[in-house]
Amino acid sequence: MESVARGVYGPHLTIDAYGCDPEKLADFSLVYNWLKELPVKLGMDVLFPPYCHDFVNVNPLESGVTGVVGLTTSHASIHTYPWMHCEDAPGVVGIAFVDVFSCLPFDTDMVIEDFRQTFGSSETDIHCTVVERGLRFPIQREHVPIQIKRELALV
Repeated sequence: MESVARGVYGPHLTIDAYGCDPEKLADFSLVYNWLKELPVKLGMDVLFPPYCHDFVNVNPLESGVTGVVGLTTSHASIHTYPWMHCEDAPGVVGIAFVDVFSCLPFDTDMVIEDFRQTFGSSETDIHCTVVERGLRFPIQREHVPIQIKRELALV
């Protein structure tokens, strides 16, 4: 896998992980802190801090933690299903989906390894894709400062 996508708007990494440590995937603080620390590790600026939700479903298998952190260059998100089992292997639990998108190049392999170290187990099976987004987006463009007038309407 190419570690850093260049020459396009930016890389979009997706991770589908199966057989993760269920206790770690269910740990709200761990998920929050992973999202909080990831931008620092990538050298990215945070637009808004992590927002996480401890989702409790009527079906406990569909419960888990969902979170997103806004980056000035885009976002990173995670959705966990700690007790959901794999369709083809009912004994394998701990499913997570991650996505990181940025208009700047970043080390996708580092994100994958960091995820594995944080949430994985010896049985974790990870499937990743990196899509080079914005193939027709103008990379060489003039940056012109634009003044935006904002008015606050009091109702």
